[in-house]
Amino acid sequence: MIAVLYDVVDCIERYRLASDPKGHQLFREAERWLLADETEWPYSFQCICEVLDLNARVVLRHLQVAAARM
Repeated sequence: MIAVLYDVVDCIERYRLASDPKGHQLFREAERWLLADETEWPYSFQCICEVLDLNARVVLRHLQVAAARM
């Protein structure tokens, strides 16, 4: 689970300002995963935060992803 979270954080940070289509796509996919209101799938952002005892809103704020859309 930690590896999944690290990968998403890497995509958000690496491709935030991407101008190429692939980088832009990777950023959008990571952002969608972070903002999905999914609690049933064990590898959803919400579930991973719960298992790792992380506050999802704080993580989103740190990544500067729109937590208000959750």
